Amino acid sequence: MTNVIVLGGGIVGLWTAEVLNARGHKVTVRTAVPPEATSSSAAACVITPLLPWEPDHPEFLKAWGWYRRTIAHYRNIDSNRAPHEHFLEPMPSYECGFEDGGIRYLEKGFSIKKFAHLPFTHVDIIPLKPSIFVNNHVNDRQELSFCAKFVADFCNTEVFLAWLYTELQRRGVTFQLGAVYSLDEIRAFDADVVFNCMGFNSRHVFSDDSLYYVRGQSMFVDSDNVSAPYFGIAAGHHAVFKHRRGYYLGSYFLEKEQRIRLLPQQIEYQLSIDFTRGPYAELCERLGFEIPSVDLNHIRRVNTGIRPYRLDGPRIEAEPFGKDTGSKSLRLVHNYGHGAHGWTIGYATAEDAVNIAEVKGWLQ
Repeated sequence: MTNVIVLGGGIVGLWTAEVLNARGHKVTVRTAVPPEATSSSAAACVITPLLPWEPDHPEFLKAWGWYRRTIAHYRNIDSNRAPHEHFLEPMPSYECGFEDGGIRYLEKGFSIKKFAHLPFTHVDIIPLKPSIFVNNHVNDRQELSFCAKFVADFCNTEVFLAWLYTELQRRGVTFQLGAVYSLDEIRAFDADVVFNCMGFNSRHVFSDDSLYYVRGQSMFVDSDNVSAPYFGIAAGHHAVFKHRRGYYLGSYFLEKEQRIRLLPQQIEYQLSIDFTRGPYAELCERLGFEIPSVDLNHIRRVNTGIRPYRLDGPRIEAEPFGKDTGSKSLRLVHNYGHGAHGWTIGYATAEDAVNIAEVKGWLQ
């Protein structure tokens, strides 16, 4: 049995701890905040391999394989649970987009051709005539001319994180609360191997100039009276998901800002409310849905999430540090930089990270 420390308590860190625990190792998760306070809990998890790469990108097939293995893991967990307790629920989703030069694009300029890589679902294009306008942010107004409708798996991130956190504790995984600021701190840990799953905070300790952050903000509205149909609508930088336990409202993908903002911002809060009351209600009516009654006077919590983004995909590799400066050597495996796809591919990258350590002989 190898003594292992996992740095980071988001979904990638918890999955890494799960894989290590299942293979018989002693695991401690060191996290700056509890799992329910991480960026992972601020997300809405729609599990699709809508990756920021074209099919001929050298990393595309690897990411596709990560997605297939991760979704299989979710389904395996659900296979042992009663249907009403399943973590995944089929979610009809409407991704609104715009046209430029005769080409249809989704949010962030992803070409509509991306949906050709979703063979598990059918995609319908619904024209929006007249167009609907949405305010993404200050001085950023976007015209939406169509919706792409498809069905994907939705996972309530709060519910799943709470379950996985409790399950890992039940299996003997230990959790320690505390931030990590230097390599010397990591070397001082009583561990044979350290797995770095700190996400964006990795750049404060390790060298990675390719890592930058993408900020998203979300709010959660609980309701005991939410009935089917359940569906999600994304338009520009906004999204609203009506699901079994209430509503998720998000304003997302604000990237490369000059200053890191860890606290919720009033402007995003107001823009989400304006979107819900305006364009979202109009889109629901256009798409044939009864306009949901979202009680914006009872928002339970507002979160800001800092996504660790790398254009070439997550960093999954070993990095041994020698006994320079008289300190003990460090066996380190990186598993971070998933950006907006930690929930989509993270279990498989955790398997790969652990496999790397096994092949190097670090795990006994």
